[in-house]
Amino acid sequence: MIFYLLMLINLLLSSALMHGTSSGSTSAKDLKQPVNFSGKIATYYQDQDYIVENISVQGKYKDITTYDTPTTHPEALMNNDTKQLEITLDHNPLDDFPQTTLKLEDINSLEVPSPDTVWVYQKKKNQPRQEYLELKVTYKDGTTKSLLLGHKNEIYCYELTAESQRKTIPLSALKKLTIEAFSCQIETKNAKPVCPKNP
Repeated sequence: MIFYLLMLINLLLSSALMHGTSSGSTSAKDLKQPVNFSGKIATYYQDQDYIVENISVQGKYKDITTYDTPTTHPEALMNNDTKQLEITLDHNPLDDFPQTTLKLEDINSLEVPSPDTVWVYQKKKNQPRQEYLELKVTYKDGTTKSLLLGHKNEIYCYELTAESQRKTIPLSALKKLTIEAFSCQIETKNAKPVCPKNP
C-alpha cells in the first residue's frame, strides 16, 4: 500500500514539473508583447525565411540598448582559446561609447553582417569579458547605422504556422530580420492607445 502511495506522489510531482505549474515560471520569451511586431526572419543556417510575429529582442520591443561601432579599430584576429575571430576593443563600450536606444517601430530591418566576428572588451585577464556582435540597422527612412549589441541577446518570436510555434533565434544566427507591420495586442489603457501608431 505504501509503495503505491509513493508511486502516486511521484507521478503527481513529475506532472507538476512537466507542466510548469509554478506561477513564476513564465520567461520573457514566452510573453506576448503589448505591441505585436510581425515580419520575416532569415537565418544563416537554414535557406528559408520564417514568417513571424510577436518579435522582440531579448523580450524588448523598445529601450533596446546598443553601442555605436567605433570607426577605427584593430583587425579581427583568431583567438586560439575561443576558436573565433575577435576584434579587441581598447575602451569599454559601457562607459566610453555613445549609446543608441532602438525601438522596433522605427526599424525596417536588422542584420548581423559578420556573425563569426566577436567584438571583445576585457580590462584584465582575470575579469569578465564583454562580447558584442555588429548589428546593421536600417531605419524606416532608409538610413543605416552600425551598432554593437551584446552577443548573448536573442530574438524571440512566434513562427506563423498552424500551431504558432515559439522560436528563439540566437543573435549569431540572425541573417536578417525585417519588420513589416505592428499592431496593438492590448488595445487601451485608461481609454488611450498603449502602442505606437502605424505609419
